[in-house]
Amino acid sequence: PYTVNVFDANRIRADPDRTATVNQPVNIKVDARDAGPGKLTYEIDPSVPDTMTEPSRDQYLVSYTPTRPGTYNVDMKYNNKPVPGTPFVCDVQAEPDIGVSGDGLVKGYVDEKATFDIHAENCKLEELGVRISNTKGFVPHEVDSKGDTHRVVYTPRDAGPHTVDIVYFGKHVDGSPFYPNICAPGNVRILGKPGEMVADRQRLPLTVDKTCNVELDASTAGPGTFKSAVRGPSGEIQSSVTDMGNDRHNLKFIPLEKGNHDVSVLFADRDIKYSPFRADVREPEIQTIDGQSQFSAPPPMPADAAPQRKTSQSSRPVEAPPSPPAQVKQPAQVPQSAQVLQSSQPTQVAAKPTKPPGDVILSKLPEYANAKTPFRVNVDTRQAPGGGTLASRCFGPSKSADVQLFDFENGTYELRVTPKEKGRHMLEVVYDQKHAPGSPHQFDVGSKSDYKRVKVFGPGLNNGMINYYRGNFLCDTRGAGEGDLSVRIQGPKGAFKVRMNPLAENDRVIAVSYDPTFPGNYDITVKWSDKHVPGSPFRVYLAPPTSEPMIQPDMPPMGQSIPRTRGSSRY
Repeated sequence: PYTVNVFDANRIRADPDRTATVNQPVNIKVDARDAGPGKLTYEIDPSVPDTMTEPSRDQYLVSYTPTRPGTYNVDMKYNNKPVPGTPFVCDVQAEPDIGVSGDGLVKGYVDEKATFDIHAENCKLEELGVRISNTKGFVPHEVDSKGDTHRVVYTPRDAGPHTVDIVYFGKHVDGSPFYPNICAPGNVRILGKPGEMVADRQRLPLTVDKTCNVELDASTAGPGTFKSAVRGPSGEIQSSVTDMGNDRHNLKFIPLEKGNHDVSVLFADRDIKYSPFRADVREPEIQTIDGQSQFSAPPPMPADAAPQRKTSQSSRPVEAPPSPPAQVKQPAQVPQSAQVLQSSQPTQVAAKPTKPPGDVILSKLPEYANAKTPFRVNVDTRQAPGGGTLASRCFGPSKSADVQLFDFENGTYELRVTPKEKGRHMLEVVYDQKHAPGSPHQFDVGSKSDYKRVKVFGPGLNNGMINYYRGNFLCDTRGAGEGDLSVRIQGPKGAFKVRMNPLAENDRVIAVSYDPTFPGNYDITVKWSDKHVPGSPFRVYLAPPTSEPMIQPDMPPMGQSIPRTRGSSRY
């Protein structure tokens, strides 16, 4: 018998790069699966170093690296028969000189224009592209070109991390992608009951030598840091803003004299809404009983205790220092729950509790907590004898935890405890110099991993086209505790290299990038301590290359190239 090999070179499909730059690889993908058995050969003019690999059976990748600008021709044959489209011509440009700079690559503010400049020399401008996006989609931008300098202007509408991609011939320029932090200082809220805290520059009722705590909520303000400044009649006084976790912060200062105080609170170097505030500081209130004046001060209490419970309905936070309790002498006083009795001696005062004696009630005592993560304990003293003082502290193996005591001034309190280290801890809650039922309470502190709190987002999780695709996304592990992040991507030809780098601003946010080379389905698996994060595995479909204008699912169509002054740039 005779064996005849039948082939048809016309059934070969080739996808060559048509443009390139010096010292960058030029690729030609060849699919000969439908052409029958045969041998693929080629010649490059002018001659340069080249390679040919076969990633899978009857599929080839020819790659060469041009060493100088000009036109390169590749004459390709299959069993000495020309491959359709040959010779493949590639226009090679000089190695570009591209530099980028500007604050718009690093930071910005909601509803304010952000800018950055692209300095491009020896570039084919129609191949230079810009794309700006966030977790909600794409952000429009404008380009103003003057010579080799192209200024990009965009106005973010949402707080949070953004992504700026700058590419040339489909490849990221040095430093790209960039991740500017967009902040919204006006979104910082001051917590408290209506009318009690600062609103519309109204005055704060403050007292000399009494700690003022103002709780701030930055959950919708984006990334940023707080700064504060408090100036009284005689000059600036000490103030601080501490992080309480979960995007909550606490402003603290102690007025030293009466009079107007100006309180400035800055977030991301900008004043928050209504800042600076005007605070009216007054001397402590004085009560007069039968002609005798006495300060209305609380009874003796430990040094780290919060002020005595009051019956008003306002809500103000009071900090409880972690130092051991110690007695502090107080001026003579009248308990606030006292009643004046009719007597021949008008200055005689008797105190009666407003409620029958009972126990202090503790709730939400933890059995386990995470290091550097605050937890809350509720304290109810409404059934306890009146006139007592409340104090709390928490000890770890070698460090004291941060303890804050918030007085709701209706007999209930909230403890916010932030352990600083791992190990066994002991929480003490003392009322009227006696431990409350359940105190001291022992619990363990670790760094529990919570894979459900990992957030994954970015364009590298969306469908697209292989020749325009941008394979990068972010993994935000803040709040997920201790753990290991693993990312695995399986493409049509198997697994390939994935790059992972923490952001400079926050090493708990990981930038992931990958470079797909073949169309088809890509499965992206993201795990935290061997557990799939929400949404994982992600399925991405990349369509084959096309010469038509790119319109991808969930993506806007690409507009004109960089020299235009309006619209999106080609990417």
